[in-house]
Amino acid sequence: MRLKVEYLVLIGIIAALAIYLSLRSNDRTQYELPEIPEVAAKDITRIEITRQKSTIELVKKDESWLIQPQGYPADPSRMEAILATICTLKVTALASEAKDYQRYELDDGRGIQVKAFAGGSLAREFEIGKTAPSFRHTFVRLGDDPRVFHARENFRNKFDLEAAALQDKNVLQLDMAALQSFGIQTQAGVVEFIRAAAAGDETQAGKPASAWQRSDGQIADQAAVEKLLGSVAHLKCRRFIDGQTKESLGNPIFTLTLNDGGSHTLSIFAQQEADADSYPATSSASPFAFYLTAGQAEQIMQPPEDLMPQEQGGKKDNKS
Repeated sequence: MRLKVEYLVLIGIIAALAIYLSLRSNDRTQYELPEIPEVAAKDITRIEITRQKSTIELVKKDESWLIQPQGYPADPSRMEAILATICTLKVTALASEAKDYQRYELDDGRGIQVKAFAGGSLAREFEIGKTAPSFRHTFVRLGDDPRVFHARENFRNKFDLEAAALQDKNVLQLDMAALQSFGIQTQAGVVEFIRAAAAGDETQAGKPASAWQRSDGQIADQAAVEKLLGSVAHLKCRRFIDGQTKESLGNPIFTLTLNDGGSHTLSIFAQQEADADSYPATSSASPFAFYLTAGQAEQIMQPPEDLMPQEQGGKKDNKS
């Protein structure tokens, strides 16, 4: 009899637990995750990113992204990451309905608003909060929906950027293997250097080896020349100069012209008081004036005589 009672009690407990779990499950599924319509990266033509009440506008033109209103080029790798997040955005769980946005860094001043447009239509709108404790999700709000969701992946840092950090700062690219000549222009005049076959030397392929020499035939210091050319082969600026055109900078103090089958020009100008740790510069590969760091500019602005061999004891060869 006692065993029978125990079985009945056990059955009752199991039944109660089943009812509880069923009700709890029903409570948890009372909400449905919103369906986020698909959008292809190729269809996105404009993006607005608003953080700390400042908006960055990005516009697609001829398959390239530009930062408005200046039209500065946007970094392709950063844009690829931004577009990937916008187009693959997916929420995985409801985090809160309490409108406690401060807790998720979705309050004014900390949330990052993102709007993506396809032509004239708003294709995606969401607000980014802080990274979830798992570091595999991000808290977000979707459009006008007041609820907070977990979104897949950790992506806040892709959008939490100043406009300058989104700039594509590449201002000169050279084909070093094809480079055949360059010229240095200073206030003292112009000095040309050419790459010519080195007499009596051959490469492993049996072709004459080449050496840099001044246009008058004097052999240059090969290491010094290669160091100079290496400093401009893949040149990135510090940032673009707002409110100034290339023409407004006046006359350069140093100009480097290079020929790798195409003609390239890099000009450096006198320092401005407001940016004494930088030098204004222009490049034929960029429509914008920009700043080089003082270290970059001073490494590039080599006097022609410094590219020639030194006499024993470290003095320059004045005859060269």
